[in-house]
Parts: sequence; C-alpha cells; structure tokens
Amino acid sequence: MKNKIVYFVTIVLALLYLASGHYFATQGLSFFKEKASTNVIEARVLKLLPAETGAKFQQIRFEAELLSGSQQGAKVTAIQNKSGSFAAGRDVAAGDKVLLLPDQKGHGAWSYAEHLRSNVLMWLFAVFALSIIAFGRMQGVNTLISLIFCCLSIFAVFVPAIISGKNVYCWTILTCAFIIVTNLLLVNGINRKTIATILGCIGGLVIAALISVAADSFLQLTGLVDEDSMYLLFLNPADPIDLKAIVFSAIIIGALGAIMDVAMDIASALNELAATSTAPTRKMLLQAGNNIGRDILGMMSNTLILAYIGGSLTIVLLFFAYNHSLLYLLNKEMVVVEILQAVIGSFGILFTIPFTSFICSRLYVKKTRRRYKSGLENKI
Repeated sequence: MKNKIVYFVTIVLALLYLASGHYFATQGLSFFKEKASTNVIEARVLKLLPAETGAKFQQIRFEAELLSGSQQGAKVTAIQNKSGSFAAGRDVAAGDKVLLLPDQKGHGAWSYAEHLRSNVLMWLFAVFALSIIAFGRMQGVNTLISLIFCCLSIFAVFVPAIISGKNVYCWTILTCAFIIVTNLLLVNGINRKTIATILGCIGGLVIAALISVAADSFLQLTGLVDEDSMYLLFLNPADPIDLKAIVFSAIIIGALGAIMDVAMDIASALNELAATSTAPTRKMLLQAGNNIGRDILGMMSNTLILAYIGGSLTIVLLFFAYNHSLLYLLNKEMVVVEILQAVIGSFGILFTIPFTSFICSRLYVKKTRRRYKSGLENKI
C-alpha cells in the first residue's frame, strides 16, 4: 500500500511539474512564436516526370498524391532540386512517401522537403515499447512511463526554458533532479535501495558539476563549438543564450544516464548481498561496493568515450583529414568539449561508486541487523 501511494503521488507531482514547468518555461517566448512554422504535407510519389527544359538547377519532377491537409487525395506536381547541396536528400522514386512544401508563389509546383521517416520511427518505438512490456511486465510499464516523463521534462520544459532566456544552470540542475527522483520512484518504489541510489547519483553529479565549472575557467571556453552554436546566438539578440552554460548542461545531462546506471547497479548488488548474508557489516558492504565499482568503472568509462566519439565521428575524421597537426586537433574547442564530456562523465561515475557504497553500508546494515536480531530472539 505504501508503494502504491508513493507511485500515485509521484505520477501526480510529475504531471504538475511538467504542466507548471512548461507554462513558466514558455513565458518570454513571444519572439519565437512570431516566427511562422514550416507547413509540410505528407504525400506519396506516383511517378517521375520529364525534367523541365532550361531549369536553373538540376531537378527531379514527379507527380504525387497528397495524404494530408485540406487537399488530401489531390494529385500535384512537385520538384526536388538537386543543386549540388549535400542536404538535397535521396532521389525520390515511385512509391516513396515524402514531405512537400506547398507552392507559395502560385506557380502550381510543390517543393520536396524530405522523405517521410517518422512513421517508421513510430513503428520502431511501438515494437520497443511492446518488447519492454513483454519482458518486464509491470516493471516494463513503469519504465516506459519514466522514459516518457524524462523526454517531456527535456523537450517540454528544459528546452523552452533555455530558448526563452532562463538560467541554464538552474534548469539543468532542476531537470536532472526531476529525472533522478521520478525515474527511480516509479521503477523501484520507495525503499532503502531507491534512497541510496538517489543520494549516490546526487553525489556523483555534484562532483561532475564542480569539475565542469572549474574546467570552464581554466580552458577559456566560449561555447562556440560549431555553427549550430552560432545560430543559437541569433535566436534572441537582445538576450542571447549563454553558450558556456549550454556546454555545462550537455556535460551534466550526458553523464546523468551513466551515473544513474552505476548507482543503481551498486545499490542493487549490495542490497542482495545484505539480504543474503547472515550478519553483514558496514565495512564488508563498503568494500564489496568498491570492488563491484572497480569492475563497472572501466566499462562505463569506455561506454561514455565511445558514445561521444561515435556521435562526433564525422567531425573527427574531417579534422584528421584536413589538419595533420595533432596538437591543433587536441586544442580545437569542438574536440576539447567532446573530451570534457567523456572525462567529466567518468569523474562523475568514479565518485558515484564510493558515495553509493558508503550510503548503502549505512542504510542496509541497520535493517539487516534488526532482522537478524529478531530472528535470533525467535529461535531462543
């Protein structure tokens, strides 16, 4: 009954946070709302048409049937421009589902925007969700709910708050705290294992945050790591986004998942050890947690580094191809930020291990000793 009450209260409070957080985060987004959104229409390519003579750019003309919008079912002529740009997309073919931009100038020709891929992604997510539920049952349902809350906290609260000019550091900390508490309470309920995991995560994140702030002052970072960062500056010239704070946020949120994973692994393992041992001691649990953590540390550090390298592999290849100086490469801010994310994330994992082990040794032993003593009294 206690876990059911906590479960219900957690969901209610999470929904209240998301609703109120979204309302507060979107205050000040008037400049963003004034910009017209891109209106795209789903369509299916029926057949390719001969190219127009005298076209300025290489074009692919095709006939398509509209699948959405007020003109659904209508057949239109559309053009895919092949002007040599890498962003032109894959050539359309008969049977493809694409997104079209309506004709704005009255010429009667629609423009190709992109291939329709979101439907495939939705099916893939549906299969993923059903697989989690089939394997985890009620635990799988809780996992999906926590995942949805996690995504909503980032895309419905955190991102609008940053775009509207709110303090990036405060909203990063608030978002991480929400994800940690909500995820663990929904998946594991309220117990000593959950409390130990939450406290261990907080300890690791605090260390990662302090190191990130210190590294920023020593490395003279600007936050201009790529052209996308420059675009952020022009969203609201009157109150530009703090790009160095964005780097801080990327480091902390990027490390959050790995830190939660490590804290839960140690808390769960020590909980089983305390439950199955006859008379566990704090020293025994602390040593066991540190030993388990040493085995986890190497793999999780590799996971972080490989994840960041994989995410920026194209950039790394370009730098190696066009700049033969390794010294220049290692001092490029874009590369430095990627290295910082992996290193600071590994620091967070490193300190999460002893924090979680220490907390578990304090929480688990009291409970087990009580049970052990009551068992001895019953035998006597």
